[in-house]
Amino acid sequence: MTRRKFLGAVAVVGAGSAAGLEGFLVEPHSLEVTHHKVGREDPSGGPTLRIVQITDLHLEDVNDHVVRVAEAVNRSLPDIVTITGDSVNGARGLGALGDFLDLLASGPPKYAIYGNWERWAGIDPGDLGATYEARNGRLLVNESVVHQQGGAEVLI
Repeated sequence: MTRRKFLGAVAVVGAGSAAGLEGFLVEPHSLEVTHHKVGREDPSGGPTLRIVQITDLHLEDVNDHVVRVAEAVNRSLPDIVTITGDSVNGARGLGALGDFLDLLASGPPKYAIYGNWERWAGIDPGDLGATYEARNGRLLVNESVVHQQGGAEVLI
């Protein structure tokens, strides 16, 4: 193998390793907050809802990152919190999920759905649902709900 081919192979392996490390070391602790206006502008100043969506928590315990997520949610002053799957990595994450939900403001209702991680781990829907219900939440399993608040409504 020539020196040039060897260095090229090292560069390719190094780049792949760096990307893999980023996925395991950096991304699980990243927090991305974005803001979007959805729907039509109501010139009369009609009712609005502030919805916070949380996804891919993959909880096993409550650490600094999880506390930062809860603080960001609370700073947003949501009317509704949605948790769109992969909230836990396995059954031991149910306690951490309860602890995380306890960090959130108790007022806004929380709506959650299963993710593939909950399914793969065999999380019992009753146990997961009870974790949410104890904290002003509801697990939606193959269903939807119309949330109404202050003259505004949204299908979840």
